[in-house]
Amino acid sequence: MQLVETLKRRDREDLNQIAANHHIYYEPNFSKTWISKKINKKLSDPAYLKELIEKKFPSKDISTIKRLISTEPINKEGLRLSTYEMLVDLGLIYEQNEFCYFPNDIKKSLIDLLATKQSLPKASKETNFTKATEQEPILDSAKRVMKIKCTPSFFHYLLIFLGYITTSDELKEDKIKKFISKLNCSSISNHKLFDYIQLYSFENQLLEKSTYKVSDNINKWLNTSYNEKILVGLETLFPKYAQKLRNTIAVLSHYPLQQQISLNLFLDEINYHKTDLKQLELLELMKIFTIKGENIKLTRLCWKLFNSKAKYNLIKPKSNNKKIIIVENTELKSLWSIFQTDSSIEITDNLELKVNEANEKLNRYLEKSKKDH
Repeated sequence: MQLVETLKRRDREDLNQIAANHHIYYEPNFSKTWISKKINKKLSDPAYLKELIEKKFPSKDISTIKRLISTEPINKEGLRLSTYEMLVDLGLIYEQNEFCYFPNDIKKSLIDLLATKQSLPKASKETNFTKATEQEPILDSAKRVMKIKCTPSFFHYLLIFLGYITTSDELKEDKIKKFISKLNCSSISNHKLFDYIQLYSFENQLLEKSTYKVSDNINKWLNTSYNEKILVGLETLFPKYAQKLRNTIAVLSHYPLQQQISLNLFLDEINYHKTDLKQLELLELMKIFTIKGENIKLTRLCWKLFNSKAKYNLIKPKSNNKKIIIVENTELKSLWSIFQTDSSIEITDNLELKVNEANEKLNRYLEKSKKDH
């Protein structure tokens, strides 16, 4: 069967969940056929499918997928539970008579994708690192790994972007865009993420348009509260909806953390235009809302920031041997001290930031951090 046929056989709840997993939003009265065609169109895009496989599946799962596309049917008992659930949740396999199958068109696309690459980017990065280590063993001790114990937010990307600009000798737009595309592990496209970051930077005078250099206003911005950073972000990136989004945050922050509202109700209240629905991904990246299936709620971070009775303390990054731990409530001002020390930062699939820290500035920060703790 083709993918669109397998999708039409799903019940409404399953289909809605698959659509949400691919960040497809629509009116509640849209037919299953319309939703199925929309998912099919997205998964039929080789670039999107490639990005999905690289971001959602670790190397072990990719090896499993390679094995599965050469066999049929698939005995789900032989799959890791997490692999099986991910494949089902993304609509990449379907079940029949207690066996699993890839839709014919998805199977062909996966064969083409995985056959044309000896390994996906993560594997190639590891290979390159091994070669570099063999040539220069000293680099191993000069690497410091920053582990992020939360998904990077819009503000993480913003500070890494501005930090790159302060350390880069060549400020050409194409080079900066390439840097952003290397970092991006969000569901937002590379060019969109670049546009959002650039817009926020220009509108809030963090970046000078004429020289493309970080302005002195960065220090003032860093000293504003996290709440204000989020509210300014709404005004900058969602000018048509900012006030209603603020009202929604204010209302939900008075309820328990797990309080959800219907996504359709939210869209009606905000009066979201259909052409702007893609921006919902940005609200998630800013750690304001979490969208699950047909419901939406405040993130833990946003709820704590705007709930007057909740205690929320920002902390400095913690250092542990050669690691700097960054968590959800890590103080952005402290991260700026790190991100402007070196431009060789990358976010891997495991959400680790690797910095080649052969510079005194970062070493001084780490030494100070040890004393503070």
